[in-house]
Amino acid sequence: MAVIPSLIIASIQISSHYLFFKDGKDQTTLSILAVLVWGSYYLAIYTPPGTPPKGYRIDRTVSPQKTWYKYCTKCKQDKPERTHHCKTCKQCVLRMDHHCPWTMNCVGHENMPHFIRFLVWVLVATSYTFWNLSSKLAQYYTNRHLPAYLFNTKDVFLVIATALLSFFVLFTIGILFIRTFFSLTTNETTIENWERERIQTQFYTEKFWIKIRNNYRIIHGKSLPTLTSWKSNYRELKPDSNIPPNFSYDDLIFPYDTNSAFQNLCSALGPVYLWLWPWGRPREDGIHFTNVNEDEDQLNLPWPPDGSNFESQSQEQTVSSWSNQLGETLDDFGVDVSTEPYESSKYI
Repeated sequence: MAVIPSLIIASIQISSHYLFFKDGKDQTTLSILAVLVWGSYYLAIYTPPGTPPKGYRIDRTVSPQKTWYKYCTKCKQDKPERTHHCKTCKQCVLRMDHHCPWTMNCVGHENMPHFIRFLVWVLVATSYTFWNLSSKLAQYYTNRHLPAYLFNTKDVFLVIATALLSFFVLFTIGILFIRTFFSLTTNETTIENWERERIQTQFYTEKFWIKIRNNYRIIHGKSLPTLTSWKSNYRELKPDSNIPPNFSYDDLIFPYDTNSAFQNLCSALGPVYLWLWPWGRPREDGIHFTNVNEDEDQLNLPWPPDGSNFESQSQEQTVSSWSNQLGETLDDFGVDVSTEPYESSKYI
């Protein structure tokens, strides 16, 4: 179990129970929330994220191929789509989202519902605690002109310290929850959201489209057709440019997005009636995914469209070196970049 997060949660819980007891407040709600937090935390830590079956091989008879032939040099087997090798867990993780320091475990296909439930119960429990502590601090402020001997200095210090610690947890876990939840509404993992940012920054470069055209030729055996846009966005390009003149980043299709936030959430968390059930899990197997927007996808390439296990002829910035606006690299999400197909020169 992660020691520091456990100490933070335990400190808030014990302090809150003590302060509620001193004030004669009912502790039933606080106790129920504590059970929900620790129970979901235990499941998030000890539930495996899901790994490919031993000896897994991608079906190479599908034409055109729906996923890159990704081979893990550490596990010595193929990787299903949306799978990455975790450098900390030393294993491939199905639908890997990230490696979480709060749980000391990868967040993947099997334990994503547990992880989300843990974040939700932490936010609910901490909000409840912070609200009560804020009310108590407001009382202290209202009675600040009363004699000092009427206040217990240690209790005042404990209220302030616990309130600050609760605010820290609300802020950090709140950001993590919002980021993860909104990625799930588009059926993306945190890693795939990072990939979309990477693609967006390179979308209008010659090197990116050289790779796209090369990949299309490999997959479909012909040149990339003329791409169109749902809006007019013609750009002035040099005559021999590889960049399509009327195709924008907004026209890029993420193949797993159903265009329904509810359906996307059900894909990651399971049926809605199981979202708060402690043992609820997704219905899918984490290996096979449907390209829901296949008819709208003009590029018709495996995701990400510029990634493959074929050698690139361009000198574009590599996956391991690119970082987003927050300075995050693929390594920061726990991915072992040495096993990623983008930088492999080995043909499988």
